[in-house]
Amino acid sequence: MMRKMGKFKFYPKYFIGLLIVLFFLVALSYRVLLPYKQIFVGDWIKFTSNDAYFYLRIVDNLVHNFPHLTRFDPFFIYPGSFSFGSIIFFGRLLAGIIWLIGLGSPSPHTVDVIAAYFPAVLAALTVVPVYFIGKALFNRWTGVIAAGLVAVLPGEFLGRSILGFTDHHVAETLFSAVAVLFLILAIKTARQRGLSFNHIIKSDWGACTRPLVYALLAGIFLGVYLITWAGALVFVFIIALYFIIQFIIDHLRRQSTDYLGIVGTVMFFIALIIYLPFTLETYYTASLIIALLIVVFLSGVSRLLSARGIKPAYYPLSLLGLGVVGLGIFYAIYPSLVGTMLSTFSIFAPAGATATTTLEMQPFLAPQGTFSTAVAWGNFTTSFFLAPSWPIPGFAFFSLLILVWFYSKQNSEDKPQWIPRIGTMVLLAVALLLIYFSITWALILFIVFFAILIWFSIKQRPFDEPWLLLFIWTLVILMLTLVQRRFAYYLVVNIALLSAYLSWQAIWYAGIRKLAVKPESVTEGIHEKSARARKKEKRKDSFKINIYHINASLAVIIVFFSVFYPNITKSKEVASSAPFAPSDGWMESLTWMRDNTPDPFGDPGAYYKLYEPPPSGETFAYPKSAYGVTAWWDYGYWITRIAHRMPSTNPSQDPKPITQVANLFLSQNVTLAKDIMKELDSSYVIADYQSITSKFWAVVTWAGREQNEFSDVYYLPYQGRLLGKPFYYPDYYRSTLVRLYSFDGKAVTDEKPTVLTFKEMADSTGYRYKEVTETKEFSSYQEALDYVAKQGPSNHRIVGVNPFVSPIPLEALENYKLVFSSPSQITHKDLVLLPKLDVSATTVPEIKVFEYTGN
Repeated sequence: MMRKMGKFKFYPKYFIGLLIVLFFLVALSYRVLLPYKQIFVGDWIKFTSNDAYFYLRIVDNLVHNFPHLTRFDPFFIYPGSFSFGSIIFFGRLLAGIIWLIGLGSPSPHTVDVIAAYFPAVLAALTVVPVYFIGKALFNRWTGVIAAGLVAVLPGEFLGRSILGFTDHHVAETLFSAVAVLFLILAIKTARQRGLSFNHIIKSDWGACTRPLVYALLAGIFLGVYLITWAGALVFVFIIALYFIIQFIIDHLRRQSTDYLGIVGTVMFFIALIIYLPFTLETYYTASLIIALLIVVFLSGVSRLLSARGIKPAYYPLSLLGLGVVGLGIFYAIYPSLVGTMLSTFSIFAPAGATATTTLEMQPFLAPQGTFSTAVAWGNFTTSFFLAPSWPIPGFAFFSLLILVWFYSKQNSEDKPQWIPRIGTMVLLAVALLLIYFSITWALILFIVFFAILIWFSIKQRPFDEPWLLLFIWTLVILMLTLVQRRFAYYLVVNIALLSAYLSWQAIWYAGIRKLAVKPESVTEGIHEKSARARKKEKRKDSFKINIYHINASLAVIIVFFSVFYPNITKSKEVASSAPFAPSDGWMESLTWMRDNTPDPFGDPGAYYKLYEPPPSGETFAYPKSAYGVTAWWDYGYWITRIAHRMPSTNPSQDPKPITQVANLFLSQNVTLAKDIMKELDSSYVIADYQSITSKFWAVVTWAGREQNEFSDVYYLPYQGRLLGKPFYYPDYYRSTLVRLYSFDGKAVTDEKPTVLTFKEMADSTGYRYKEVTETKEFSSYQEALDYVAKQGPSNHRIVGVNPFVSPIPLEALENYKLVFSSPSQITHKDLVLLPKLDVSATTVPEIKVFEYTGN
């Protein structure tokens, strides 16, 4: 007997579930399939960031000694000392997964394969909390759009989560998003159920269980996040700031604040319990304890004032007075601790050579020192509504979306309050325009808008969802991103949520709203119609297409092509490249070094051993066979993990060894270079093409020198336009690094130096540049010197036109022996001046390894 088939019924929750799975797969495929061929290269597995090799060093040691990790790593920097510390949960989590999959004895290949896929999987999982945050704050379809956007948004988040980018950044985004999700759910359920301390005292678990479980989970993920990244206290600050403002708002409304006190106390207490065993830093622990005490203090003062019938307006005044007194007492007791806690914020505003030479630390809207939206567009394309790529269309579109937002907040039964709403919209629009002229003024207006928002939330209809948390969260992360572009990998969640909300509002008011309203049933005369006639009429209505169907369909198409499509195309470009992976030349050179140079400990297994740190005040006792390998700091982690050798410096950016190496590379004094090599106790020097070309400016910066001491860009008139070309001064060729890489440390006779005659000019913007008016080539350096001396004070410079052709004689460098040149080569192209403007090409090995025999 056949079962009768029922009419198909649409179940949104199942459809949404399929969409979330689809977005997970899309996010994973972008991050795995597009860069795959650049990561899995023959027998090599390349990781796409320098810091990935730092974590792989941790993983190597852990999986060989699981669950123990060496307390001291002699392979980190030589000579020196380093302990991994405790804020390395990402490495421990990855090592644990690899150890389990490898059944307790994973092979090196297994370690590399799982580690390469790990960040892509974590990024794909991020779509899940983003969906639920969107659903909790707005509605499920907003959550769906947000999940789809976070899967395809390009920029820092995508770039830091592709195959092989095995760094903790993607874990930061995932864990912080999950922590915020459970905090939102805890606040919503606690507020809806009117959670109070009486419920807990009376053991009313029906009202308590769900909010407490959510608060517990929020605390767990906040704690995990805290042990993943040393700067994670920023989210403690965000959450604490939210609690302070929300307590004030609720108290001024004469509403109970018990639910906030319960949720905040549980969350911070659980996070503190997780965090305590992993840290020895007093100021981190103190910061978390202070956040916990703030919630307890806010709740206690609110209950005390309410119980005594004191006017609500005295609550913020009481908090301000007591807060100042408490801070003063704390500073009087622990002044050094307060100073240390405040100094930790410097991680978000670095200075000096670290900030200047590190790409990820550049300002978001001024990456080259002048205002530009190029980085914003590269990260979010059209989704970055607060910084559109073009001022006028972006401003108009953003203003329209704000109008839609304000319209959606109107109560149908109330009269629209257009004056304050339009005023707020204008304030936001002015802030947007001022971003193009002054970020400082924009920040001031954002603060004013923030104050207006709080005032409206007190005086007008209260918010049912914790949108205030979203606003504070977004504002703080936006400020961090404006200071350092790297924090855009956090902002991706906020941009996805806000873009999704605005996109859904556009779709909703375009027609979905009308389609969602069921027509009123007409009962009059219904009995006069036959069942067959009613069924026919119903079927006819079900196939009826009206203007709202067309509007809704057009809105969906417009949203896809204006919000999703630009991100999809940009993401393909970002995910297809792996710019920070070691090149074939580096893989060849470091593999050769591991297999063909003496082991610094005399035992290849020393790399995997457990080491104890030296006693306080003492240095680690290296064996006599130990030696260092000197290269620019970018490559230090590669040297440790691939070659199993000890670098002189690395991307940890400890200024002392970086400065030493920079001074060595720029040294033109043989005695000084010998002294530095002796201090570094280095037996090998690695010179690479990038360090004498695109990265040479970074070497100069770390050495505290000026770039114009070594080279400068001059402009050559050619066919009615100016061509910029770098020219190299004699000191460039005299530097140890160039003498090694370009000339193998051998003696060089002078090669027809060029003398430039130039004039200094300025364009319409005031930018000053040097325009070449004449070039002369000489047969010897002395002849060029004599010519310049005769010209008097006019603008003349002796230069080289090619980094591989010296215009001056050079003596041989003693004690340096070229022992390896990478089979992979690079072709250097340069403009040729004489007899006509042309392009020359010089092919050189990408990497050269020199043995130093002077120690």
